[in-house]
Amino acid sequence: MLYVENVAASAAFWNAIGFIVTETEDFSGAKLVTIKPTLDSNTIFNLYDIEQVRMMSPEVADNKPSVLFHSSDLEALNLKIEAAGGQTSDIMTFDNGVRVTNFADIEGTYFAVIED
Repeated sequence: MLYVENVAASAAFWNAIGFIVTETEDFSGAKLVTIKPTLDSNTIFNLYDIEQVRMMSPEVADNKPSVLFHSSDLEALNLKIEAAGGQTSDIMTFDNGVRVTNFADIEGTYFAVIED
């Protein structure tokens, strides 16, 4: 679950970098959007309005996820993220040859990416 200030804008960001909106519904008066990296993926994210979460479960509203994505093309992913309004870090290469980057979505939540 990702708790966001603007569900529609967050859904548009994730869609712009390749995620698929699979469901949109009303949840206790607030919009809930479900996204997946691919249609056949078992991984899903639910985008919840953080104000609604603060009212229903204030103890978890400000928790941020620690998510690591995998990508076969970090450069292309960083370009998509920047075009969608997110921020990216430089791509770093560790001594063992593993390449990683980080990005922040449009609300400033950070995610890590490792190259496959």
